[in-house]
Amino acid sequence: MARFKLTTERIQLSENDVERACLDLLRVRGYWIIRQHCGRARYASGRWVTLHDTGTPDYATQHRRFPGFQFEVKRPGAKTTPEQDRKHLELTSCYGLRVGVVDSVDALITWLDDHERKATALWHEHARSNPAS
Repeated sequence: MARFKLTTERIQLSENDVERACLDLLRVRGYWIIRQHCGRARYASGRWVTLHDTGTPDYATQHRRFPGFQFEVKRPGAKTTPEQDRKHLELTSCYGLRVGVVDSVDALITWLDDHERKATALWHEHARSNPAS
């Protein structure tokens, strides 16, 4: 009788897996999340509508204490497209918005900690230079 060896295939996380985990983390930390669909869509009536530009980050966020930001979710190890790079550069340089690109929950935690730390430091700096009368 032939023997068999029980093996497991390497599990690969998909972009959807990363996305679900990141959205859960953001909600736990108090962020309201807005999905930003890109391209064109067709209504049931047959009418076409143009959504956000190609390259627009997947999500925008708002928070009661921290500045909102936009972020792109990628599967582990994936890179942004040239269109995404151009749009992210436009958002950061022309509008002063923060844009994050994450491929894991750990990457988002690191990015969020930095974002919130910078926002808190800026708020304290502003409070020191403009004391209430």
